[in-house]
Amino acid sequence: MRRFGVVSDGLLHGMYQCSVKKYQHWIRKMGLLSRLMGKGEGSKAAPDVEQVEFEGFRIKPSPMQQKGTYVTAGYILKLDESGEMQEHYFIRADTHADFETACNHAVFKGKQIIRESGSRLFDKN
Repeated sequence: MRRFGVVSDGLLHGMYQCSVKKYQHWIRKMGLLSRLMGKGEGSKAAPDVEQVEFEGFRIKPSPMQQKGTYVTAGYILKLDESGEMQEHYFIRADTHADFETACNHAVFKGKQIIRESGSRLFDKN
């Protein structure tokens, strides 16, 4: 038997070769993890979208593709007094069939967040 270590749940399992079937669930979990982190086949570069100005803020829609639909997401950007760009990322559970609708909804949600929170988005509390 060949010796090697397999780490699972932070524990070192026996130093002997184990069947691949036993660890297939870990392989699948790592694939899911890489897709969540923006790597692998699940991630595709989103087209550039136009930023929208609203009450001194900029809203940049950034919908995420997920299982054939798009999830509402985006950035709220603002320049602070020192000229540094501050950003706040938001994501909502709303899903849409196409990219353009998801972008429009992200702008709508961004405006709603700005109306409710304004500059408090960037407070360092």
